[in-house]
Amino acid sequence: MIVWPEYIDIKDWSANLIADYPDEYLPILEDADKWEDWASVIAGTGIFARNEIPTPFSVESGEKQQEFKDWQEWAKTVYNLMMNSGDKDV
Repeated sequence: MIVWPEYIDIKDWSANLIADYPDEYLPILEDADKWEDWASVIAGTGIFARNEIPTPFSVESGEKQQEFKDWQEWAKTVYNLMMNSGDKDV
């Protein structure tokens, strides 16, 4: 089960996500400052893509536009979408 992303740092939260979805072969978050790039990979992977997890940014005119104020806002969206999913793999 995904951990609610509060009172935890991004590296611990990402490690829990990887442990919760071992069949997805998710990448390890090496650099917390690059969480958006990591999250973008997560959003495009297997069960997360099927559950329409959003990427944390969009690209307009060749520049990144943040869609979430911080990693926790994005992670709370992940949590809510995955917990409300009808996907049997959750």
